[in-house]
Amino acid sequence: MHKFYANLEVVGSDETGLIFKCNFLDPLTRLCTNHKNRDRICAQYPQEEIFSMGASLSDGCGYKFTPIIPFSEVFEKVLKSDKKYKF
Repeated sequence: MHKFYANLEVVGSDETGLIFKCNFLDPLTRLCTNHKNRDRICAQYPQEEIFSMGASLSDGCGYKFTPIIPFSEVFEKVLKSDKKYKF
């Protein structure tokens, strides 16, 4: 296994890919027990790129993605700028 995933354990899979469990996550506090020396994948988590490939956050995860510009505004701008879209 690649060293990038050294402290993660594969615990299953679903339609989008593998499901990992962190060996340093305290099951009671849900906090990292190795935060100062955590793996790069954890230090850079969550990476927006993995979500564009179909990944998702686990239930109960404290992270969330909030778009800078709401999709509705982006969609409205596209409709105004290009009249060929008919919805």
